[in-house]
Amino acid sequence: MLERKTGKQVELVFVEKRREAGVVSGGTIVGSASGRAVIVLDDLCAKWHNAAPRRSGPAGSRCASVHATVTHTPVEAGLAALMAAEDIAQVVVTDSVGYPPNTSAPAHRGKVTLLSAGELLGCAMARMISGDSLAPLAEHWPPPTA
Repeated sequence: MLERKTGKQVELVFVEKRREAGVVSGGTIVGSASGRAVIVLDDLCAKWHNAAPRRSGPAGSRCASVHATVTHTPVEAGLAALMAAEDIAQVVVTDSVGYPPNTSAPAHRGKVTLLSAGELLGCAMARMISGDSLAPLAEHWPPPTA
């Protein structure tokens, strides 16, 4: 979808992440994003975002820019770490587990974008109740009406 919207080829780079007993580890990177804009996708707000962009290519290489996206932001310390990271240009979060703390603080204005998950969840529930496919929700927003 991103390739269709931008008209540019999108490369994928994968960062290994493991979570055991609340400790995040890993860091093996497959692929290179050296000199490219990077969008880091994660479900939870965790500190690994800070290290992954710095190691996203061969030794000494760096990304052109890094944008973090987080589905759930229940951990204030994780969001604070993302906001403080100088190499992360933008943070996009949802309100899926409530309103994230401090996203409207003056220091965060311009760096954090809050997206509401309410309409998407409502559409998904309505489609499930009516027996319609959920696929259009992943392919286009807003979804085409039946």
